Amino acid sequence: HVGYCRSITFKGVTVENMADQGIFAQRAVGLSEFIDMNVLNSTFRNIGNDAGISGSVPDGAAVSIFGEDQSKVIGCTFENNLRDLEIYAGFNRNITISDNNSHNMRQHFWCDFGTNAENITISDNVIDSAGTNTVLGGLYFITVGNGNGVVIANNTISGRGVGVYVAPAGTTPVLGLIIENNSFNGVIDSITAYRNIGNANFINGMIIQGNMCVSNDYQAIFVSGADIIISENIILDCGRAGQSYAILAGLGGTTSPSTNVAVYENTIGHTM
Repeated sequence: HVGYCRSITFKGVTVENMADQGIFAQRAVGLSEFIDMNVLNSTFRNIGNDAGISGSVPDGAAVSIFGEDQSKVIGCTFENNLRDLEIYAGFNRNITISDNNSHNMRQHFWCDFGTNAENITISDNVIDSAGTNTVLGGLYFITVGNGNGVVIANNTISGRGVGVYVAPAGTTPVLGLIIENNSFNGVIDSITAYRNIGNANFINGMIIQGNMCVSNDYQAIFVSGADIIISENIILDCGRAGQSYAILAGLGGTTSPSTNVAVYENTIGHTM
């Protein structure tokens, strides 16, 4: 547990068989200073508890970051964890998550349910999960709850879950989200991003571009919001579990219809 500290680096460490957290970093309550923490080339295995520490809900993450600036998680291996990475509850900015390998996590690779997240890059990670997920809340490989300037790019994602799941929490919008050049294979939906019905423009300025979506169970891309571009994606063999859409864009409820949604130059088909 890292508290009020600056410039902390974990490099080449191995953390195994923890029922709660692996590395937990949190800015002290009431302080304006941020923690800058680097987790590099480390291994996290069997972290978290499906039953929860108190027997209530699943809990635990290999790396948890609360109130961070300039933090990095690079070149790590995650195996059989409940959650691999968690950026949560507060102001997190200028964070890089790249070149990691995640295998068989059971709830999230990366999740953000905090507010005021800025300039977060999640790139060049390989994430896979075999089998059927059974823990509470379902399996979402990368989730975004809030944020401004989040980039999700060049990741390779496969397995039984939703590839990228964006669901704005509370009244804070997701702004300027870029999802590009990722590869999704054998997932339920590749990209699901929608605002709460009845609330206006909770996802604004999203670009979904250049992604490869293969063998989705249902929709490849399911989005709503304002000022959205969906272009140059390749979608193959969508809907293997039943009736679905390659791209479902624009739903937002009668009180808050989506606006300015552009869909162009995508390739949709089936392999022979």
